[in-house]
Amino acid sequence: LSYIDSLGGVMSMLAEQDEWSWLMAYMGRISNGYSLVQGVRFDENMLEAAVRGWTVCQAGNMLEPQDAYISDYNEEAGGYQVVPETLSTTLDMDKVISCGSDAIYKNQTAIDLEQELCYLEAEVTQENARLTEFVEKANTWLGTKITYDWNGNEVILDIETLKDWITMEQDGPVLDEEAVRSYVKAQAKKYNTIGKKKRFMTALGIELTLDSPNYGWKTDTDTETEALIGLIYEGAVTEREPAYSVTAKQKGNKDIGGDYVEADLTHQHLYVYQDGQIAFETDFVSGKTNIVPSRATPPGIFGLTYKTRNATLRGSDYESFVNYWMPFFGNYGMHDATWRRDFGGTIFQDHGSHGCINLPASAAKKIYETI
Repeated sequence: LSYIDSLGGVMSMLAEQDEWSWLMAYMGRISNGYSLVQGVRFDENMLEAAVRGWTVCQAGNMLEPQDAYISDYNEEAGGYQVVPETLSTTLDMDKVISCGSDAIYKNQTAIDLEQELCYLEAEVTQENARLTEFVEKANTWLGTKITYDWNGNEVILDIETLKDWITMEQDGPVLDEEAVRSYVKAQAKKYNTIGKKKRFMTALGIELTLDSPNYGWKTDTDTETEALIGLIYEGAVTEREPAYSVTAKQKGNKDIGGDYVEADLTHQHLYVYQDGQIAFETDFVSGKTNIVPSRATPPGIFGLTYKTRNATLRGSDYESFVNYWMPFFGNYGMHDATWRRDFGGTIFQDHGSHGCINLPASAAKKIYETI
């Protein structure tokens, strides 16, 4: 510390004195008093050197502040969390020295550096709106729970699967939409019945295993993928059936139900079932096999493609008008065959159809009106 301009202060007082006033002062007639207003200053360089020399102010002894950030997926918490910023012990030395200088001028005995905001602070705190938004969005997605009825099978999509589909990126959470598509495809492959072999019990009590190229349950994977992605973004909790592009009469692997037509190619006999019971039956003639094997009626389980009245069926070597046309697989179908007198037996072996199931007119009419 040092006084400021002591000599100047003294000379100022001397200049105020009147050498001729001594007699009056001696006689007590006047009294003069002088005060020296003395300034004080200190060496700021020495202050800075002293402060920077303290152990606590050494760079190696101070902890840098760390910004708040978003955690990885937390299994225990069941989601993402904002990890708070860390408290810093790193001092803003210029500010510390400035506060110290002010305190000396004010004759203070203590300084609260925290109160004076001398510690460096994290730029991103746990109240950061961006971090909060990202965490809330990701956790909303993770809260999705879809309970599917997938062709009679319960399939639950929840956080156990979703946690692997959601990642936290720099610009926020990201849903792996391709993983959603793969999930839908996997469920479709597992629970679709179209195109799969199925067991079928004939009217004669014989169990067959038949192909079903166009009949059964088929998931519309594109439609369902888009729907599921939308539900995840909403954080939906709901029960749902997937979108189907093809449906069957009944859910499950035994999806034929109780209403169907059984055409026994071996015995050339047809049964129409209603509610699991035979409603009526008739003989028929199927495709010829002995002469032209390529005209054999395909075995399998098929869905009716459509039905129509008064159709003309054309092939390379035929043109036939039918009253009732009920195709079930490509150009194969059931129809009346008014040009035939007899049905059933072994007619099909040498005088069969081009692959269709030829029916008596009355039977074709009844089937047409039933199915």
